[in-house]
Amino acid sequence: MRIWEGRLRTALVLIPALSLFIAYSSSLLFFLLVAGGIGIAQHEFYRFFFRNRATRAIFVGLALGFLVVSSFYSRVETTASSLPDIILSLVILSLLLFQLFFHQNLQDTLVDTSVILLGVLYVGWLLGHLVLLRGLSHGRSFIFFLLLVTWAGDAGAYYFGKTMGRRKLYVGVSPNKTVAGAIGGWIVSLASALGSKFLFLPMLSVKDALLLGALLGIVGQIGDLAESMIKRSAGVKDSGSLVPSHGGLLDKVDSLAFNAPVLFYYLWLVKGYGYGPFTLTL
Repeated sequence: MRIWEGRLRTALVLIPALSLFIAYSSSLLFFLLVAGGIGIAQHEFYRFFFRNRATRAIFVGLALGFLVVSSFYSRVETTASSLPDIILSLVILSLLLFQLFFHQNLQDTLVDTSVILLGVLYVGWLLGHLVLLRGLSHGRSFIFFLLLVTWAGDAGAYYFGKTMGRRKLYVGVSPNKTVAGAIGGWIVSLASALGSKFLFLPMLSVKDALLLGALLGIVGQIGDLAESMIKRSAGVKDSGSLVPSHGGLLDKVDSLAFNAPVLFYYLWLVKGYGYGPFTLTL
C-alpha cells in the first residue's frame, strides 16, 4: 500500500506541472524539455552497462543523442525534411571515428560501440518523435493523448496486476508482470483513448480513438518489456531513483519510446496530419 500511495503522490505533483508546461510552452521550450529528458534517460541507459567506466564514451553518446533530437526539431521548424537521415549517418560515422582513435581496449570496442549506438537510437531517436508529434496540427492535444493513454495503461497494468494478477506474463524478462495486469492495462488504455476523443480531441473519430487505444495499449507494454529485458541483461532492477516510487526516468518513458513513433506515423502517414511546411492529404 505504501508503494501505491507513493506513486499517487508523485503523480499528483508531476502531472499538473507537466500538463501546464505542455499547454503553454513554446515549441522551443518543449524541445528543450524533451532533449533534457532524453539526456537523463540515455545516461541511465549507459550506466546499465558502463557503470563507473567509459565516461568519455558516455559523453559522446549523449552528444550524439542530442544531435539526433535537434535534427527532429529542425525538421519541424524548417524545410530540412532529410536532415534526420543525414544526422543519423553522421552519428554512425562519428561514433566509429571516435572509437577508432580513442578506444581504450580494442577487445571491448565492438560491444562498447554497439551500446553507445543503441542508446542513441533507443532513447534519442525513438523519444525524439515527441518533438515531431508536437509539431503536427493539434500537436499539443496529441501529446496529452499520448501521455494519458500510455501512463494510464501503465497504472492500470500495475494496479490490476497487484490486485488480480496470478498467472505470470513473461517470467524470464519481468517476473512481476502478470496476464491480468497486461489485460487490465490494455483496457485502461482503450478507455483512456476513447475518453480523450470526447474530452479534448473532437477531430478524432471513434474508430481512430479505439484503434489507437488498442494499438498503443499493446505497443506500450512491449516497450516496457523491452526495457525490462535490457535491465535484466545488465543485472539491474531500476534505471535510477529520479522519480519517487517509480524508479528512474527511463522506467517512466520506456513505453513512450515505443508509442511516440507509432502515434506520430499513424497521424502523419495514415491520417495525413501535416507539420511545418509539409502537409499530406490521404
